[in-house]
Amino acid sequence: MTRRAGSHSAGCATPPDPPSVSSAISFILAVVNARNRLGLGIPSGERKGYRRPVEFRLLGSVEVIEQDNGAISLGGPRQRAVLAHLLLRANNLVPTEVLIDEVWGDEPPEAARNALQAYASHLRKAIGPGRLDGSRAGYVLRAEPSELDTVRFQSHLRDARRLMPIDPKVAVVAFDEALSLWRGPAFGDLAPEPSLRAEAARLDELRLGAMEDRIEALLTIGVHGQVIGELEGLTARHPLRERLWGQLILALYRAGRQAEALAAYERARKILADELGIDPSPELRKLHQRILQQSPDLDIGGAPLRGYRLLERVGTGSFGTVWRAIQPGVGRDVAVKAIHPHLANDPDFIRRFEAEAQLVARLEHPHVVPLYDYWREPGGAFLVMRFLRGGSLAEALDEAALEIDRAARLMEQVSGALAAAHRQGVVHSDVKPSNILLDDEGNAYLSDFGIAKDLAAPEMTEPGAVKGSVLYLSPEQIRGGTITPRTDVYALGLVLYEVLVGEHPFRNVPDIAVYDRQLREQLPSARSRRSDLPPAVDDVIATATAKDPGLRFPDAVSLAAGSATRSPRAPCRSRCPRPSRHGTPTRAFGHSTKQTRTTSSDGRRSSSDCCSGGDVRALGRASSPSSDLAGAASPLWFGPVSCPPSGAGGSKAPMHGSSPNWLRGGIRWRSSTPRCCASLLGRRPVYSRSWSPGLAACCKRSIGSSPKGRSSSWSWTSSRRPSR
Repeated sequence: MTRRAGSHSAGCATPPDPPSVSSAISFILAVVNARNRLGLGIPSGERKGYRRPVEFRLLGSVEVIEQDNGAISLGGPRQRAVLAHLLLRANNLVPTEVLIDEVWGDEPPEAARNALQAYASHLRKAIGPGRLDGSRAGYVLRAEPSELDTVRFQSHLRDARRLMPIDPKVAVVAFDEALSLWRGPAFGDLAPEPSLRAEAARLDELRLGAMEDRIEALLTIGVHGQVIGELEGLTARHPLRERLWGQLILALYRAGRQAEALAAYERARKILADELGIDPSPELRKLHQRILQQSPDLDIGGAPLRGYRLLERVGTGSFGTVWRAIQPGVGRDVAVKAIHPHLANDPDFIRRFEAEAQLVARLEHPHVVPLYDYWREPGGAFLVMRFLRGGSLAEALDEAALEIDRAARLMEQVSGALAAAHRQGVVHSDVKPSNILLDDEGNAYLSDFGIAKDLAAPEMTEPGAVKGSVLYLSPEQIRGGTITPRTDVYALGLVLYEVLVGEHPFRNVPDIAVYDRQLREQLPSARSRRSDLPPAVDDVIATATAKDPGLRFPDAVSLAAGSATRSPRAPCRSRCPRPSRHGTPTRAFGHSTKQTRTTSSDGRRSSSDCCSGGDVRALGRASSPSSDLAGAASPLWFGPVSCPPSGAGGSKAPMHGSSPNWLRGGIRWRSSTPRCCASLLGRRPVYSRSWSPGLAACCKRSIGSSPKGRSSSWSWTSSRRPSR
């Protein structure tokens, strides 16, 4: 049975072709073509009369091309300058005074108005009727946005840049189409005109930026040798553009010409120092340093997918295939999950994908694998997450069970991640070792919320649908019941068993038999498989995996702490006598209790009335108050919130600390103490003026509340005296 779905284990096979986006290319090009018909701030011409189809060109010399008849004669420079200014304000009224100022400058001749009227008359005859309207207020040249090469260029450029992270190959086609509209410098021989100089510079800058972006796309798809010659010419014409120098240096290095790459850097550094007296930018210096170190991330490989390159397949599961990829623009490794096509094309999946991806993206916790990006396209859907090099917990358990200390830390981290999800109203519903990923230091991270259920949107999961892994399904999932945070508690209890024992309790059992055992049978004893485990482990696992969700720990934090209040319906194996009313009141995780104390010969206090007179003894703990306080940093193991004052009975999350004594084995119980109380009775040994919080529900019912029936909140002081 495949257990590594979603794990990020390293592989060595050459990746096959990635999930293709070629099926979306026609759709993307259709979008690009549609945008060609849209203007960028250019209103559409209102008049519907007959017009000869023409093309107005400003990206080069000013021209008007008539379909089937070629270029139209436009007269001299001033007449073409009038046309250029009217085209820059197409479909808008241009006042006569503005045109005179633009064409003749600050000192126009006295006959400028008459000359302007003559130019307009000649242009009207040249470009045909219905194009140029004049009045005493000014002139309007009517043109559709698609007839202006400047508008078409900017539309192509915008779409090409949007296509770069999706498919660089298609983006190169769009860049080529945009750049093909250029025939020379903007406005040609009119570019030096003062009134056109700023707009000409703006358009030329857009052109140069498009050329840089096109080269970036070619470098992304691995076409290095093809761009070296082009970059040599561009750096010669634009020696102060550092981005071009960086692209040239990178192209030379990737083409195996490291010495030439370093020489190109020296040329750039010298030019910048001589011309501007500055050093190269930090980005260029960093690239130079990486080339000197022959940094592996400079060597491009893998297949392109949007803004990523897929390097190797690391796992395949029922939901999709996980790839290790690199994000070249950032230089970081990521994990890309490609959803199986039969799921990505399912109408229900299409309806839910966007909402569920946003649901996962809003989960923020140090031990939840972050979702960086996601998108869906025809035939595919993709999730981009943090890449973790330590593999999965399932792979770690293939080698051996975890040491108790490591298991305690792992449970702390995963429980915190689940608690964060539950606070957001999200139930994971597929907690299992293969969905718990590890970093290089062994820290755990919860991943794969792909089938998570948002409690705020119950319609996202069909009623009665069984979703999850068979070995980790809770009874309510098998029955098609309501999914709650206690569903994750059940699965986490199974994971706890597995990390301590080394294998699942129902391993090698047919699926049908697994369903039956999950519904009816208690888990086998973990201590029977591993003798060094503390006695309380079996009770904690049994509570977490109770068949009735109401008998389980109320949340993942309580399971991790191992000392949450047991459900009132939990059976008690012994009748607990009410103690003396003059005992010491203490806090028991949100409950005020009272208990009589007896002093043993070694000076330690113990319980003498609860649980049939059984007492609690410590192993290797000093009896002084100071030593007890020294251990106060580690009794409660974990949890982001402290125990708030409460006398009404609500069990709260414990304070932050290290692993609980039930897992560390720091407490030994006398045989006379009932298991239901002994397993949950305390977080530490009982010392002078102290009592152990975490009493089982049966003990609390017998002990009662605080003295004289008052609800009180108690905290421990340095002298170990309870203070209010």
